[in-house]
Amino acid sequence: MHKIEHVGIAVRSISQSVPLFEKLLNSLCYKTELVESEKVNTAFFQKGETKIELLESTDPGGVIARFIEKRGEGLHHIAFELANIEVEMERLKKINIVMATYQPFEDMVAFYKRYNIGSYPNIVIGRDTKYFFAPFFQLRNLPYLALYDAKGNLITTFEGNASVDKLL
Repeated sequence: MHKIEHVGIAVRSISQSVPLFEKLLNSLCYKTELVESEKVNTAFFQKGETKIELLESTDPGGVIARFIEKRGEGLHHIAFELANIEVEMERLKKINIVMATYQPFEDMVAFYKRYNIGSYPNIVIGRDTKYFFAPFFQLRNLPYLALYDAKGNLITTFEGNASVDKLL
C-alpha cells in the first residue's frame, strides 16, 4: 500500500455539509461532481496529503441512501493508492481471513454479494447467532480479526479497531 488516497464520508446533504467541513478543515471544497453511475453527488476537500470525499445519494434506493438509513451519516470507505494492485492482490491471497458477524442474515448476504466474497477462497464469512465467538475467545471488543497463513497457522489477531498500517 502506497498511501490512503481518500476517506469517503456519507452525508444526507452536500449543500449543508460543505460549509461545515470547510470550517472544520479550514479548507475550501476544491471539486464537486455528479457521478450518475454511482447515484451520488460528491464534494472533495484536501488538507495536506489527506483528501476527504463527501457522498450524497441522488436516489432514495441508492447505496449511500441505504447506508445512511442503516448506519447514519459517517465513514463510508477508505480508498488506498497502490503502486501495483496486482502485487497487492497476490500478497493478500496468501492470507486467510475469517469473518463472523452478529448482523442480520440479509446484511451478511448483501455484503457477501456486494464484495463477491465467494470468488475469494481465502475468505470465510459466517453468522454467529449464538454469540459463541466472543466468550469462547474471551473478546472484549469487536471487531475481532484473526489472520492465518495458507497452512492454517495463526499469523496475528486484532481486537477492536485496528489501523490499516497494523493490518498490512
